[in-house]
Amino acid sequence: MNVPFRIALRTVRPRRLGFITIITVSSTVGIIIGTAALIVVMSLFNGFRNLAADLMTGFGPHVRIEGSTDVEAVRRVVPSVITAVPLVSSRLIVEHHGSAQVAEGWGVSASYEHGMHGLQDKTIIGTPMTRPHDGMPSVVVAAGIAETMGLYVGDTVRLLSPAMIERALRTMIVPTGRPAIVRGVFQSNASREIDYTQVYTDSLTIVELGRGFQRSVIDVTVSNRQDAATIAAQLQSAFPQQRVVTWEDLHRGLTDTMKLERIGTFIVLALIVVVAAFNILVSLTLTVVEKRKDIAVLRTLGLTAENIRTIYLWQGLFIGVAGTGLGMIIGTALALGQQHFGWISFDQSQGYIISSLPMDVHVFDVVAISTVGLLLAIGAAVYPARRASRSVISEALRGE
Repeated sequence: MNVPFRIALRTVRPRRLGFITIITVSSTVGIIIGTAALIVVMSLFNGFRNLAADLMTGFGPHVRIEGSTDVEAVRRVVPSVITAVPLVSSRLIVEHHGSAQVAEGWGVSASYEHGMHGLQDKTIIGTPMTRPHDGMPSVVVAAGIAETMGLYVGDTVRLLSPAMIERALRTMIVPTGRPAIVRGVFQSNASREIDYTQVYTDSLTIVELGRGFQRSVIDVTVSNRQDAATIAAQLQSAFPQQRVVTWEDLHRGLTDTMKLERIGTFIVLALIVVVAAFNILVSLTLTVVEKRKDIAVLRTLGLTAENIRTIYLWQGLFIGVAGTGLGMIIGTALALGQQHFGWISFDQSQGYIISSLPMDVHVFDVVAISTVGLLLAIGAAVYPARRASRSVISEALRGE
């Protein structure tokens, strides 16, 4: 064990309660709190990000190809896809007993209805049947539309398209629309836009109503949503004339907002560690002033300026290791405890969509946060170390 290390270890342990000791202890506590808070909050953001991704991909596709209807070509390019469902969409007006609601209509053919796993899983009332029945089109409406218009399963609504409205304006005839039976009500919980604007029916109805206003897409589901970007790139290369987007692109507003919130929260909480590091700088600087004579004695005993500088760098490292180490242990323990035991829970019967506060601890986050705290603590010791190494022996011993 070298001399600077032993002296630093002996010096960093407080022997009496004084002003400098209080600052040093408060600095260590600040690093502990800041590190633990960062780990817990970043794990919480990871949990909510996973929850949001589950909701978005649980209803919508992982990859969407716009302007294409050739499912077999998609499967040839990416044989590993689970489902590839062709859809047509068009703006519609849903009318019921004098109440009207603008909606985004999606049409699926009967042969691909089984591939609409999101619609099947999220239908909360009735059945997710979109194929015609008894000569009448079927429609599955979003919960927000059903609530706004007072719709129930079995009600008859009228579907009007932009083409019908345009034709009615030209001919001065009131459009009658296409009658359809409400077969089910779904609630995706993926976004307000979906739950208040979308309806599903068969593709033939959308084509007949759209009359040139509709667009065609293929919704692709893969085994792992993390592969969506890679698969989208492959499909974009294979179909350069079409636009290929991932689930993140479809929900760009929400995903970008979550990323910005994560960065902003990290910066705000990191200020706790920065303030604690500043306190380390102050306490070590005051220690240099208080220990000027001791430093001079050490110099006369043969320690070099480099040895003195190393002593204070070791002190900063000790404080940083103690603070970030305890903070890492406390923060990781709290996050893992919530993740596995669900200490903070919610009653889903009261309308909550989650049973407990979501947590997801990432090793990279823990290592990055601990490294930042440690580097700040060591960086705070650089100035006091340089000042101590430049102390003049004669001035320090004057008056002795």
